[in-house]
Amino acid sequence: MEFVQTILVYLSLFIALAYLIRVWFWPQASFSGVKKTKRNCGDDSCGCS
Repeated sequence: MEFVQTILVYLSLFIALAYLIRVWFWPQASFSGVKKTKRNCGDDSCGCS
């Protein structure tokens, strides 16, 4: 039973570290299919619809 608990602890640690690395170090555009565009709303050619 101790072996199963050890595996679960390491698995949860790996998942937590993978999540933190994904949030902090990878750019957001690599995970979403839609790229964010910067809009300049307020000018004559604002690009907003």
